[in-house]
Amino acid sequence: MHGAALLYNLLLSELRENEDWIERYQTALTEWSDELDTKELASWSLDDFWHETRHAGHSVLDPAKRFVTEWVALVRKEGGLGRNREAANALVMTRERRLKKGQSRFANKSARDRWQGASGAGRLQFRWSIAQSYLKDLKR
Repeated sequence: MHGAALLYNLLLSELRENEDWIERYQTALTEWSDELDTKELASWSLDDFWHETRHAGHSVLDPAKRFVTEWVALVRKEGGLGRNREAANALVMTRERRLKKGQSRFANKSARDRWQGASGAGRLQFRWSIAQSYLKDLKR
């Protein structure tokens, strides 16, 4: 999903015509693609993943599941963004428009102009920095 977040930021950077941001996200997308383990992704079971996410205290909504499923299918097929960037662009832009409707940065210039150049662009760490701190304490 990191690739989708990077693409989202690249698309907005292109709309804002900010060359520094465009270069940053093009480079980040290239690095993401180069690091992508396509064999691991091909063997990864989304059904198992969705099973693991089931919990009485929360649920993953169907639109989010659909987006993740479509993104993973596209990346598996292309081995990254590949030649079909238009499909990836459409997937990311459609998700934003469905979520934010008239406040979508793709549809609302005012919202786009307030954007500061990064939205969810960092890799998900899942509290790794906190766990790392505890592990260092234990080691000491």
